[in-house]
Amino acid sequence: MGTSGAGSRDRPRLQRLLVGYDGSLAAASAALWAVHVVGAARIDVLHLWQPPYDSPALRAQLRETSATAAQLDQALESEGAAQARWVARLGADIVRSGGREATPLTRRTCGGDGYHLAEAAEESGADLLVVGTTGTGRSRGPLGSTSDLLVHVTAVPVLVVPWPLTAARRDAAATGPVLVADDSTTGARHALHAVRRLLPGRTILRAEVVSPGPVPRELQNPQKTDVLPVEAPPLGVERLRLTGHGVHGTATALHRAAEDHGASVLVVGSRGRSALREVLLGSTALALLHQARRPVLVVPAPRG
Repeated sequence: MGTSGAGSRDRPRLQRLLVGYDGSLAAASAALWAVHVVGAARIDVLHLWQPPYDSPALRAQLRETSATAAQLDQALESEGAAQARWVARLGADIVRSGGREATPLTRRTCGGDGYHLAEAAEESGADLLVVGTTGTGRSRGPLGSTSDLLVHVTAVPVLVVPWPLTAARRDAAATGPVLVADDSTTGARHALHAVRRLLPGRTILRAEVVSPGPVPRELQNPQKTDVLPVEAPPLGVERLRLTGHGVHGTATALHRAAEDHGASVLVVGSRGRSALREVLLGSTALALLHQARRPVLVVPAPRG
């Protein structure tokens, strides 16, 4: 994928991709989708695991060779680790089936998988974390507990790939434009910068949604400056002006525009940090994720 522009030669490209893999169809689809969309020098596939204490069949088998409760506990721990390595290798094989090399990784957890995925992404130096999720529409849970928690705590950009994807949306993955929600905040500009680095060579649709509501705090401060370097756009940029009323109306307008223009990914940036991360993601970003019919890239604001 080529780019142009004076600044494009010096900008770092995506070097490391981390795929969260739990053995589900949604995770497998997300891993394979990412292989065809994201160019990374290294791909790691991470499986989080806990000892299989809740497996009656496995407990029954291991009890036959365990004389004490302590021995049974140790056997379950060992068996859980072995199964985790097997699942991680399956995830890596899926990536390899797409023509890329991958390293299987495992991490023992005790719940809160969203936190552990975010932590692993930061510790590994990943440029992008990819996860899958199931279901569509407002009636389902917010992405599922792992994905929902993940996008609230991560400091690394997260690409959430819904399952299932239609054939048309899968076909748009490799070449379709990228639609960036543009509300003129610093978070939106960081998201645009991230797209140029993570998904180079794509046409960018900067979509501004006209919707009633309070002015973001950072826009009320005329002295606040953009920390991103000024550079010539390395690829085509088109501006869209949409109309949406309220949070869900805004999200719906963005999804409709993405559908009309054959966008492969919807991108939303953060606005800052707060204790509950309400400001970080913003209600519109959460609505985008909850209604996701195509992959959504969440770009958190830099910490500092």
